[in-house]
Amino acid sequence: MGMRQSDFEGLEPEEWAAACRAWNAHVESLERSRWECARWLGIRLLQPYSKKSLKAEDLGRFVWELDEVGGGAPSEIGSRHRRTRGVGGDKLAGLERAERLRRMEEVRQRLGERY
Repeated sequence: MGMRQSDFEGLEPEEWAAACRAWNAHVESLERSRWECARWLGIRLLQPYSKKSLKAEDLGRFVWELDEVGGGAPSEIGSRHRRTRGVGGDKLAGLERAERLRRMEEVRQRLGERY
C-alpha cells in the first residue's frame, strides 16, 4: 500500500479497513484495465479473419460485466471474490472497540517483525 509505519500506527481499525477497501478497489481497477486491453488486442487481431464486425462481448464477458448488467450466472471465481472483498470491515463491525484495538496491535507487531 505504500503506507509508512507511523501512518499505520495512527489508524483506527475502521480506518484501516477503509484504506484496505480503497487499495483493493485501486488494484482491481488496474487488473480490469489490463484484461480489457488484452480483449481489445484480441479483437484487433481476429477482426481481419472475421466475416462480421467483432464486439468485445464476442470474445467473452468478464465477471464484473455480468454483475453490471445483471445477466448470466457469475462464475465460481466471481462469487468467491465477492465473498472475500470485504477486507475485515464486516468482521470488525460486531467486535467491541477494545477487541478491535487488540487485533490491530497484533497486526502492527507482526508487521514490525517483518519490516
